[in-house]
Amino acid sequence: MKLVILGNGFDLANNLPTKYENFFDYYSKEYEKELRYINGLLKKTKKSSIEEDISGVIDYETNLKVENELRKEMQNDFEIEQSLIDNKYISLWNLYFRFGKEISDKSAKEISEMGNWSDVEEQIDKVINKFSDLTLLGSEKRINCISDLINDCYKQNIKKTKSKISNYDCNYKKNIYEVFSIEERFRFICDSIVSKRYTRPKDDENIYYIDVLKKELEIFEEGFKKYISEISEEIIDKNKRSYRSNFLKVAGEDISTEIYLLNFNYTDFSSAGATKTDTVTMSNNKIQIKIKQVNVHGTHHSKIIFGIDQTDQTEKNYQFTKTYRKMECADEIATIQLPSPNETEEIIIYGHSLSKADYSYFHSIFDYYNIYGSNIKLKFKYSTHGDTYICKSKHVQKMMELIKKYGEKMTDTARGGNLVHKLLLENRLSIEEVVLNQLKYNVPDSNPND
Repeated sequence: MKLVILGNGFDLANNLPTKYENFFDYYSKEYEKELRYINGLLKKTKKSSIEEDISGVIDYETNLKVENELRKEMQNDFEIEQSLIDNKYISLWNLYFRFGKEISDKSAKEISEMGNWSDVEEQIDKVINKFSDLTLLGSEKRINCISDLINDCYKQNIKKTKSKISNYDCNYKKNIYEVFSIEERFRFICDSIVSKRYTRPKDDENIYYIDVLKKELEIFEEGFKKYISEISEEIIDKNKRSYRSNFLKVAGEDISTEIYLLNFNYTDFSSAGATKTDTVTMSNNKIQIKIKQVNVHGTHHSKIIFGIDQTDQTEKNYQFTKTYRKMECADEIATIQLPSPNETEEIIIYGHSLSKADYSYFHSIFDYYNIYGSNIKLKFKYSTHGDTYICKSKHVQKMMELIKKYGEKMTDTARGGNLVHKLLLENRLSIEEVVLNQLKYNVPDSNPND
């Protein structure tokens, strides 16, 4: 039996629009009205109704009074429309990824260059782990912690642009949006959404903030699930034969009548309406091949999850790990039941980013199959996009890093450091290119008015 592990590279090689940027382009069109509304709040100008008949230098008390009044006025201005509050596809995470470019230059570059979903998960990890700072804050400073937290991830090492009231002549109506920076405007927006959606407890505020971000992540997941559903209906279901044929190319010419598919994609090979798991029969040269597939993080037929790696996470952050999320959604996401080492001949890994967020999975699999002492072959496969040499070099580098990190965690570190060399000597480690046929389709249009 073969164990095949698929990542998003498989869908991309099939010409499916499953990149981070594809989803967010779709999302921006689908919810253009709502996002345009948010963008308008971030960029609008408005004169304050507050006037101070004071000339010259403003004293501290007047400065504080004016700033507090402006803040109250701004809060009123940022009362978010109820339709947006009720929208089950608009989350703080969507706003985080959408408006990061508007907030700060450094984070804009970081966010806009995300190419893989692993990059999105790294951003989630970054935000979640900022909560360790909250323990240092007094309760009076926790009023807007959620939005402060998000903003802080935007503006790291960025000078704050907020102007001081004292720099202004208070003999005229203040421009409220000159006084408060774009980061602060974004904070008001986030806080307005949170205050309308959730009830703030009197105590255990840290737990509350974590819970809110968790619930907002679930909203984010629902939006992505909707997108994957449309891709599957409009593209995969209409190109099922070609899609399955490409998978058999990945599995290899040496025919195995049984394949266990560990699928890290949210797309699948099932018939429409399948739930957690499915056994699919595919034909290759008139040979019937049974494929038992498990979508590790769910599918659009059931539940979709994002998560962070469990390594080095605190107790309060653990509910964001992929391990916890899978346990939490056990009724909706299939349990992994790997074939026994005795019946497994080779492990094929294709299209996977091999990111640190998934190291726990791979290391557990290597442990289960005793990669060091067994006869199981480990095959890494890829498809070329652009320069062949560079593409292969990147895959080799990722492969080496994964195995190296695994070797470092072995009890016998000396043997672990020699793992790659041992696999090569025993002809149990290889990397090879696979040429797939791209699916042909017309990109489905989204309707902003739906």
